[in-house]
Amino acid sequence: MKNEISKNLFDYATSELSQDAFLCWLAANWDSEDESVHASAQNLLFHCINTAHNGNTTYENSESPAADTHMGQRHEDIQVHKIERQHQHIDVYLELNYMGRKYAVIIEDKTQSRDHDDQLNRYYEELSINPADAQLVGLYFKSDFVPERSDINESMKGTYIVMDYNDILGCLSNGSTNLILQSYRDRLQEKADHAQEFRSKAVKDWNTDQFCAFFESTLSSLHSIGLSGSFGRNDNRNGGRYSMWFGNQRKLGPHRDSFHLNLETANKNPNGNWACRMIVRWDGDGTGGRRSRRDFELPQIGDRCSSMKSQFAIMGRLFDINSNSTDGVEELTDKINDAIATYQTWCDANASE
Repeated sequence: MKNEISKNLFDYATSELSQDAFLCWLAANWDSEDESVHASAQNLLFHCINTAHNGNTTYENSESPAADTHMGQRHEDIQVHKIERQHQHIDVYLELNYMGRKYAVIIEDKTQSRDHDDQLNRYYEELSINPADAQLVGLYFKSDFVPERSDINESMKGTYIVMDYNDILGCLSNGSTNLILQSYRDRLQEKADHAQEFRSKAVKDWNTDQFCAFFESTLSSLHSIGLSGSFGRNDNRNGGRYSMWFGNQRKLGPHRDSFHLNLETANKNPNGNWACRMIVRWDGDGTGGRRSRRDFELPQIGDRCSSMKSQFAIMGRLFDINSNSTDGVEELTDKINDAIATYQTWCDANASE
């Protein structure tokens, strides 16, 4: 019988505390004699401070050689002088020195959860660092998808560098003889490879990672045609699901209502015979009022909805992928494009004066 037991440490050490330990270990090896460990540590540390270092150095002293530094290129090693875990509730805190400048680095470490309770701002406000002593920078480090990336970039105004599992992979050397480094990298690479299997599998066979990888790829394409959105998990009493939402920001009808498109996966505990579906949701009109489908011309949209009693109520369905369907990524992409065209036509017909 084939042995299916994993020998990768990080298949068992999956908590954020375990990942904290890996980050501390890697930072502590900034001067390792093992070249792959040394390069991985330096790549990750440089990723933390690159924007702050180049941006501020270029502004303050255009004669500095660091002004020409490109991402991934260092003039000397970054030195690590302090490593602390759970420092003032910060997951990992580092004090670094690079090219004569000191940096204090806040690392917010995530595996699957996301930021909450304004914690990223609070860490900046609560950490007593004199700007004359060190420059404070933040790293949002998540070994998963980061649908909250745009929210963090917008709210934190560039004070945090955001890394997802692919960004992390780009910093870590492959083929190392160091089992800790290679085991951590192998686990991320396995996730990356598995996520990309959405390109060859039928939609009905996609798991969460494959849907999320598809959402990321699709949102990038939609952005180029003026549609913005995001994706994430929606918790509910049927076990929860993942969905992608996007729209065109147009106001429709006499009450200037807002709507968006929502591509939903089936609930973890399914209550329907579909793998995913595209629906139109109502965002409201800013007055707290209610609307009915009868207030809009919706001949192209399927399922009827007699009234909309709350925000985000479903107006109707544009398509679904049946749980027995053999449709793959190309067929789903075509259906999304057709649904967008239908939605845009409906928006044109119902545009506010």
